[in-house]
Parts: sequence; structure tokens; C-alpha cells
Amino acid sequence: MTKKQISAIHLVFWVIFIIRTATRFDYDTLQFEFAFWKEESEQAVFRYYPIVFTLLSAIIFYFNYWYVIPKFIGSKKFGRIVLGVVLIYSCFIGLRYFVEEYLLNLFFGFTNYSPVLPTSFYIVDNLYFASLCIIPSITIWLIVQFVQSQKEKTEAVQLKTEAEINFLKSQVNPHFIFNTMNNIYYLVYQKSDLALSAIEKLSHLMRYVTYESQQQTVSLEAEIEYIENYIELECMRIQGEKYIKIKKEIQQPQLQIPPLLLLPFVENAFKHGEVTDPNHPFLITITQKEHTLIFESSNKVNSYQKDKQQGIGIENIKKRLALHFPAQHTLTITQTETSYFCNLTIEL
Repeated sequence: MTKKQISAIHLVFWVIFIIRTATRFDYDTLQFEFAFWKEESEQAVFRYYPIVFTLLSAIIFYFNYWYVIPKFIGSKKFGRIVLGVVLIYSCFIGLRYFVEEYLLNLFFGFTNYSPVLPTSFYIVDNLYFASLCIIPSITIWLIVQFVQSQKEKTEAVQLKTEAEINFLKSQVNPHFIFNTMNNIYYLVYQKSDLALSAIEKLSHLMRYVTYESQQQTVSLEAEIEYIENYIELECMRIQGEKYIKIKKEIQQPQLQIPPLLLLPFVENAFKHGEVTDPNHPFLITITQKEHTLIFESSNKVNSYQKDKQQGIGIENIKKRLALHFPAQHTLTITQTETSYFCNLTIEL
């Protein structure tokens, strides 16, 4: 929901509110009367009542809308909801009494309520008048939050699809597949025992991307297996000894996470890093305990390999994390001239 749409809802409400407040039905003439059309002989309280009441209602409306609802009523905790409702109604009754029964009497010599009326009547009567601005403010806030939450869910689905498309276009691109197939061809030609294993890993990789990544979630075990297959296939195209260490400490292998969530950090290391330096190995640590998942990686930066598209995969992951785990994750990336460090913690 855009700001203009939200403003339009507020405007419509206040137009209706002011019309309702500034008019009353005269049962003698059977007509609606507008407060400002009254003669000077009429009571001043009736002529000035719409202005004062509207201003008081606006103060309470937006105090409720911007503070009380988000902090108390929107917490979804019964005790805080009750406290919030009591607070906002008390604010309205107290503020109205101070303005209409004290300030108006002090400066203009009249009050809205008769001094002989009991306090209990004043409180009960104002519970109704308070509801005229409090209930609409809650209703409008809930409508706006519902529409925005639906929009965020739609954006999350679109972003997931975009991430998968970007992955198919860049990570598993024709160049990667071409190199992998060449390596497999060479292994087959040499009658290497590794050929069948390489074909199987490539098959698993393509199946994961094509089918399993279409699901909302996959098991942590499947995501890690995919990463391991990806690493082994990437290593086939790199000459020389590879120094890669993977440490796993997983309590719940079937714990569900969004697919392709961890791979971009690994892909980034191969794309922009170096894995053949024994003094700077590519280190990956995946730890899962109870509902906490921690992914850590560090690798040497390849200073001779610059890519204009660097960072696109990581930016996509940042957006996905913000939508899937808005207040449940921390991502820290530190890059120096020679090293790249990543730490991702998710509360699942």
C-alpha cells in the first residue's frame, strides 16, 4: 500500500468524522443542523464543540496509531493489548476532561458537561466518544498492516524466483557446465573411476536447481549436499592442489531452510577468490544447534580476477534474508585486500 493510498484512507475518515461531529439531528424540525450555523444566542459550547472535539480526537487517534498500537496492541500478547487499550482510553478521557472541563472554563467561562454530573457518568459517556477515534485508528492500522504483509509475501515469492533465475543465468551458467562436461569427457576418455562420480554429482546439481529449488523450503542436509557437489565440480576445472576445508556440526539434518540460501557465499569464493594457496585455505563452517544456524566462510581474494558483476549474488541473498528472516538473522561480511570473511547467523 502506497503512502498516497494510506493518506487517502485517513482523509476520507476525517472528512466523515468532521461531518458527523459538526452536525446533529433536531427532532423538533426533523432536520440536520450544522454547528456553525447556530445563532450567537446559542450556547457557545455547541458552536465550538466540533473544533475542540476534533482536535482532541486527532491527537488521540495518531498517538494510538503511531505509538500505542505498534507497542502494545500490535504485540499480539494479551496482557500488553489490555494495557494498551486501558492506556489509550484513559488518555482520551483525561485529555478531554482537562481541555473541556478545565481550560474552557478557565479562559471562556463554560464547560461541556454539567458540574453536577457524577464522575462515573463522565467516564462511561466518554468511553463511547473515545471509541469514535480509537476504534477507527486500530481498524485502519490493521488494514494497512495486512495489505503490507501480503505485499511483502508477494515480494518474497518474486524475489525467490528472481534469485533462482539469476542463479541459473550466472552461477550454473553455460560456461560452468561446458567446463564440467569437458572435464567429465576427459575422465571418461582416460577411463578414470572418477567419471561416473562426476556425472552423478552434476546430475544431482541440475536436479536440485531444476526441481527441489522450486519448493518453499528444503532440508539443511540437502542444501549442504548440493554445496559439496558444487565444490567438487568446481574443483575439477581448477589446476593444481585445492585447499578447501568444510566443518559441519548439524543436530537436525532435516531442518527446513529456503533453497539456495547458502550457496552464493560458496560461489562467491570460487568466482572471486583463490583456493590453491596452502597458507590461505578456503574454510567453510556450518553449525546448527537447536534453532540456530551459523554459516561461516573465509577465503583468499584473487587480486588478478575482477568481475563487474561482483556482489550481485550476495545482494540477492541479503534481500531474501530480509524478507524470510527480517529480525532473525545477522550477516557480517568483512573484506580486506587479501581476504574475504562471512558470518551468517539465522534463528530458524
